[in-house]
Amino acid sequence: MKLKCLCLILVLAPAGCVRVPVQSIKLNQIVHDNIQDLHHKHVNLVHEYFKLKIELFDNWFLTTYEPAYKRNYEKVWNEKRPNETFNLAKDSHRQQYVQDSIAVYEDSLSEIKALEQNLIVELDRGYSDIARANETVTALLESAKKLTDAERELWNGTVGKLFPTFEAGKIDKKIEEIQNKAIIAVGGNR
Repeated sequence: MKLKCLCLILVLAPAGCVRVPVQSIKLNQIVHDNIQDLHHKHVNLVHEYFKLKIELFDNWFLTTYEPAYKRNYEKVWNEKRPNETFNLAKDSHRQQYVQDSIAVYEDSLSEIKALEQNLIVELDRGYSDIARANETVTALLESAKKLTDAERELWNGTVGKLFPTFEAGKIDKKIEEIQNKAIIAVGGNR
């Protein structure tokens, strides 16, 4: 009689819900943490990249642009003020030139920083989409896990009573140990 009951339950059990190991949820949470870490690293990479680009821009500005700007500035100054020839030795001329040169530099620099910020916004948007998708999968796994808990109660009320060594909790514990070993082997946390 016990054997017939066990066979009937074993035949009907697979027709129930999909089994979701606890480790699947834990693994998905590790993936979530890895996504956040990778996002942080990509943002830092963008900052470092633009820091380098700004250094190169500064060098270009001082060695290439500034001399050309100075020649053009002097020419435009002299055209606008024919009675007052541009002279960097004059304090008022030098102050105006430096102020105008800094304004041009800051305008150009703000465009570069806007490029950096736009790239970070795109990274944030992409990683946010990935994180939301991962959270959706985690929620789905947790929901499916709740269904399997109900199945476990049914299992323990039938097969678990007939054969105590096949109690769902004991089987789950053994499977969880196997899964923990697998997670640890790939560098995840228990």
